[in-house]
Amino acid sequence: MAFGKPAMKNVPVEAGKEYEVTIEDMGKGGDGIARIDGFVVFVPNAEKGSVINVKVTAVKEKFAFAERV
Repeated sequence: MAFGKPAMKNVPVEAGKEYEVTIEDMGKGGDGIARIDGFVVFVPNAEKGSVINVKVTAVKEKFAFAERV
């Protein structure tokens, strides 16, 4: 019997993995917004239009957080 939240389905990113992303937009708090297979990833200290390598630090149901590497 499983306890807690059900596993997240169709999440294309994993915490701890690195990805190359393009910052497509900027969030209200100034974070860069990228998408990996349509999944939103917030990246602090990133500029719109930049292509950067990031490491995912946290994954939620509908978005993730990452840091530059």
